[in-house]
Amino acid sequence: MKDRILSAVIIILLFACNDENTNNVIGRYVNTYESEAKHYVQLDADSTFLHYYKSKNETPKENKGNWTLLVTPKGTKIAFRTWKTFGYGDSSNCNGCIRFVKLKKGEMIFDSDLPKEMNFKKEK
Repeated sequence: MKDRILSAVIIILLFACNDENTNNVIGRYVNTYESEAKHYVQLDADSTFLHYYKSKNETPKENKGNWTLLVTPKGTKIAFRTWKTFGYGDSSNCNGCIRFVKLKKGEMIFDSDLPKEMNFKKEK
């Protein structure tokens, strides 16, 4: 019985030590890879998101859906429902997909192999 209680306390402490929570994750994250484009993800408190992309001389693209914060001892991720990719490496054929994105120190890491092109940093 003592082992179970100790295990539960350790798990709670691991989650409490994580610096990411819903309140400090909310906000706008910007991708600046294409200097002529306006490209961002807005996370709102009601668990909805807006993904916006507008490049020079193009029609704006918007994608809306829900997001969920997943905090585990291995790290923090955001799960986006109905994610579509716009801009660099455009592959927006993923209607209805769930996309899991690493969140580390105010940065969404969509693809660890292309960190500069695919990441979004939180606006201050």
